[in-house]
Order: sequence, then C-alpha cells, then structure tokens
Amino acid sequence: LLLEPLSSNNNFSKNVKTEFITEQKKKFSFRSWESQIGGDICITDTIKLRDKNYTVFLNADAMGKSIQGAGGALALGVVFNAGLIRSRTYAQTLLFPETWLKERFLDLQNVFLSFDGTMYISVCIGLVENETGLLYYMNAEHPWTVLYRDGKASFLEGNVDLCKIGTPGQENRFFIKTFQLYPGDQIITGSDGRDDLIIGYDENIEMINEDGNQFLKRVEEGKGDLKSILEKIKMFGKLYDDISLIKISFDEPINYIKDTIPTNEQNSTIEHGHSLIESGKTKDAITYLNKILSNKKPFPALLNLLGQGYMEIKQWDKAIECYTQYLSLNPIDNDAIFQVSKAFLYWGKKAEAADFGERLLLRDPNHIPNLINLAEIHIDLGIFVRAKTVIEKVFLINPNHARAKEILNTLNSKNNSIIDAELQFGEISRKSPDDQKMEAIQIGDRLFRLKKYSESLKYYLKAEVLDPKDIDNIYQIGNVYFLLEDQTKAIEKWQKCLALDPKFKQAIKRIESIEREKSKTGRAK
Repeated sequence: LLLEPLSSNNNFSKNVKTEFITEQKKKFSFRSWESQIGGDICITDTIKLRDKNYTVFLNADAMGKSIQGAGGALALGVVFNAGLIRSRTYAQTLLFPETWLKERFLDLQNVFLSFDGTMYISVCIGLVENETGLLYYMNAEHPWTVLYRDGKASFLEGNVDLCKIGTPGQENRFFIKTFQLYPGDQIITGSDGRDDLIIGYDENIEMINEDGNQFLKRVEEGKGDLKSILEKIKMFGKLYDDISLIKISFDEPINYIKDTIPTNEQNSTIEHGHSLIESGKTKDAITYLNKILSNKKPFPALLNLLGQGYMEIKQWDKAIECYTQYLSLNPIDNDAIFQVSKAFLYWGKKAEAADFGERLLLRDPNHIPNLINLAEIHIDLGIFVRAKTVIEKVFLINPNHARAKEILNTLNSKNNSIIDAELQFGEISRKSPDDQKMEAIQIGDRLFRLKKYSESLKYYLKAEVLDPKDIDNIYQIGNVYFLLEDQTKAIEKWQKCLALDPKFKQAIKRIESIEREKSKTGRAK
C-alpha cells in the first residue's frame, strides 16, 4: 500500500507517452483486499529543465524477495520522488539534463550506501526531451534497454558500465548514454523477472532461462504492446521473480524532425559555405550564411557551420550563440558541446566553460580533448583536486599522453596541501583502514568481474597501500598486470608474494608458467 502512491505514471506529454506494468511475485489478501508485495517499482513524470520539457522514467528492482525487496523499493521511491519535487525549484530547472540525472543517481547512491552492503538495487533512469526525442539515460546493472523500431527489437547496450546502486566507489565512473528517437520508436525496459523464467524441470529441479535474447523475441511477438509482451513471457515460461515492464513511446511526428532533414537547396548552401571557409574566406562565408539565415528558417547544419566560422575569426560570443541554437535543434552532437566549452574559455568565462566541459564528460568520459581542456579550465579556476581527477581519466585511456603528463606535473609542482595521498584515489573515507581495505577490494573485485582491469587495479593498489602484507590482494594485482600485458610488474608482485610466503603455490606456478613460455619463445627463435 505504501508503494502504490510512489509508483505513479505522472507523465502527460503529448509527444512522449509512457505506460508500465508491475506484477510482484508475492500476492496476499486481507479481508476484502487483495494486493502484492515485492521489490519492483516504476515511476514516470514530466519536468522542465532550461526551458525544455522532459519525460522522466524509472524502472528499478531492489535486492531480495517480498518484504526485503519492498523495503528497498520503498526507500528508492521516497528518495526519487523527493528529487522530482525538488526539480520544480528554480535552481534545479537551470540544470542540464546530464547533471540532473547525475544528481538523481547520487541521491540514490548515497542513501543505499548507508545500508552498508545489505541492500542493492538495479535501475534504469532516463529523460526524453519531448521536442526532439533525444533520450538520456543510465543503466546500473539493470537488464538491457530495448529499442523497438519498425517491428524489430534490439538492445541499446552491449555491456555493463555501472554496478547496482549502493555499490561503493562508482561515483567517479558515472556517465550518461544518449540515443536519438524517431517517430514510432518505442523504448522498453524491465526487471530481470522478464528473463528469470522457469522453462522446465530436470528431475524435479527447476530449469531457469538463461538466454536474455529471448526477451527480444517476446517484444516482437507482442508487437511492442506491454500486456501482449507479458502474456508471451508467461507462455514461454513460469514467472520466478517479480516482473515490471515500462514503455516509452515517441509517437507523433513533429515539425522539428522534418526541419532537420536537409533539402537539396540546404545541402547546396552548406557546401558553398564549407568551400568558402576551406579557401580561407571565412568572413565571406559568414556574410553568405547570415544572409541565408535572414531569409529562411534556420536549420541545424547551417547553424553548426556558422558557429565554426565564428570560431575561426575568434568571435566567441557569436560562436556560442550559433552553437546554442544548433544544440537546441540537435542536442545529441557532442562536438558542438565541446566547441561551446572552448568558446567560453577563450572568451574568459571559465565557469561556463567548465559547465559545458563537465556536461560532455558525463556523456563521453573517453573524449580526451575535452578531458585535457576541462583539466586546464579547473587549474585556471584553482580547483586543483578536480583537475587532477579529470586528468587521471586520460591515463586510463592513454597512459603515455604527453600533454596529460605535462598537466599532471604542473599539478604536482603546485604542492597543494589539498592534493594528498588520501585523494589520489578520488575519494575520502571516514572508515577505519581495515574497512577501507575491504571496501577497496570489493570494488576491485566487482570491476574485475566486469573486465574493467585498469579501473580495478586502482582499488587493489589502494588496498595494498592500506595493507602491504595482504598476500591474496598482492597476488591479484599481479593477475591484473598480467591481463594488462605488463609481465614485468606481474612478476614483481608475485615475487613479493613469495617474499611474504616462499611456499605460496599460486605465485610459484604463475612465475614458472611465464618462464616456460619465455623459454619456448627463445628456442623457437
């Protein structure tokens, strides 16, 4: 009963429609009432950010059965709905959608961290810009999101990027995915109850479906209709867990979509503008493009090109104006966000430059030029800790990046008291050293299972600093170095294990194995 008012479909958008179904495994009755209890929850709403309307959706599955799951769903529902109410305040309406999603993630993450490992929750949270159909979303170890387009279902994701809410140490790894929806597209997401189905018995032992692709078939068989999809799921197997499904439909063609498709005349205009800029006649190109703009409705490609022209002649305010208009029509373009950040920096407005740089970082954490630019902005602003956190991300992508090394040397030379050994891992903990070590190893193990070896190494090394004699952790560090193809450092760690325990069999075997391979290679030569 407490969950019902929290799980509400409050979206009233005309362009973006939402619906959901929730069926908890545990059913119960009391006198004349019948109800259900479980850990699945769905929420939708509409909010306004920077003068644009967005449809909000959430689908989550709390750990545990019945009462325990319901407790987790209740906590999530209260926190997320409080965030939605807070989104009506003026300060929140000024946020970028990427920042808004990160704030909701942190709201939930901080609450579920307080359960100290007794409660985790998988979740998919997203925003759809009602005017353009751009989808912003995050998936924290939730079943993959499905796109249903032209009668075909496919997954938007291909791997797990975030662990469940409540898992420590993933705040600095958070990022947003984007996807452009077109009229007729449907986004469908659901809890793992859609996959965990009893499909048979082997000597009275339940056989559980392990093929996640089966859900794509059910979506196609149900033609995107949630009730039909649920029926097809039940025909395929017996429900083993709570199940919830949520659908977001971008149904109605809007003028925006038509206006963004270049006509032959528009293509000709763009080609001529490009040729003028490439031939060094940038001012002529700007005059030509502005003349076109004064007579016709602006279209994205023209605004983008005009922004490039103004960047060439260093008219930063005009470049920002063009790119801002362009992004309002085509918000998925990451390069345009990067150009706005650079233009603000060159114009001397470093705080605004940082805002756009951080926005792009949330979308694309592997955009090295933006990471370099953003680190330099934070150095100029005197925010050295953030600059160091940003620049360290470059080394995860390219350990030998020359400019990143220069920036790191600059930061180290400042000898700032704020940058100390405790911050080298990007976080400050008030826990005891033993608890910090255990937490670091748990995070490292989780990242290792996700095959994020470079990131897992950071936490294993932190655990080693906290306890230099933990032989199992040191051995695992050697394994990570080996997987990262750094045999020298791997052997160093395994030899350290032998220094602590000369009879440590695993380390002996690994070193002997490498030596045998080297011997074979030498003989082959």
